[in-house]
Amino acid sequence: MKKTKRLQVSAGSELRLDKFLQGEFVSRSRAEMAITAGLVRVNGSTQEKKSFKLRLGDLVEVDAPHLVESEQKLQAEDVDFGVVYEDEHLAVINKPAGVCVHPGNGKFSGTLVGGLLARFGKNLANLDTIRPGIVHRLDQCTSGLMLIAKNDEAAVALSQKFAQRQVGKSYLALVLGNIEPPSGRIENMLARSKKDFRKMGVYPVGKLAISEYQSLESYDFFSLVKVKIFTGRTHQIRVHLANLGHPILADEVYGSNKSAILRVPPCYGKKMKYLFKNHLFRAALHSNILSFEHPFSGQQMSFEADLPEDMLFTIDFFKKNFENYTLV
Repeated sequence: MKKTKRLQVSAGSELRLDKFLQGEFVSRSRAEMAITAGLVRVNGSTQEKKSFKLRLGDLVEVDAPHLVESEQKLQAEDVDFGVVYEDEHLAVINKPAGVCVHPGNGKFSGTLVGGLLARFGKNLANLDTIRPGIVHRLDQCTSGLMLIAKNDEAAVALSQKFAQRQVGKSYLALVLGNIEPPSGRIENMLARSKKDFRKMGVYPVGKLAISEYQSLESYDFFSLVKVKIFTGRTHQIRVHLANLGHPILADEVYGSNKSAILRVPPCYGKKMKYLFKNHLFRAALHSNILSFEHPFSGQQMSFEADLPEDMLFTIDFFKKNFENYTLV
């Protein structure tokens, strides 16, 4: 019996068909095989061109039993997250750090999607069968607020709002060093690194990424920074801050714990090692504010999530150890 996987193009998705499918399957090569074999349809029409450009709201269907393994393994699980708001159309949830948003690249269990299925059951948008309810994403290491669609109409409406930059998104990050100037706007082009597929970087050609930052507190060697983003590119904040020379603490992809330890005087090196070994295990980035107009009621909504324990501990650690320290 033929089995079909359905995926809807939402905000933040790759536009090329092959890249869009990548990550949903075991490998890009298997996705390409499905395209060239005529097993992929876009809005009901077979599409055999790998570079075909997708648009927001397009429905991609794949007929290939051997490629829907991840869908077969998708199931409700006990995954921890907080529900900040909920109505018949949508929910706002608080994702813990360390939780992947959806299955992909061989990871099928312990994802936010499994937790959403356990919490909301069938009350989730299902246009995208492998990512029910998901209209945008946070990195696995990032904690904080996310919007969840509880029906297909909400999924389309919310995806359009993200694409049209009508959703306000603000983050808090702990970074290496003190940013000068203390506030600014960053506009550049981001693209995936050709040397390391895990990483994004600033290149002459790519997708426009826009962020605004403001330093809120400084602790001699580190800072708490507020970042508002106007686009939703992969790793956008992590790349932008690292490109300024102020990588997010404990982000081992765009910075390193070693560089943070070397930043402080040698007498404080052991304390920094203690921090990374016992309390801060992930990039210190938190989605703290989410604001939008409700797609059906028209009500203006805004939500805020307090900093999680690991970032609060780190701030307290800096205040106790570095706030009044003067390097002679």
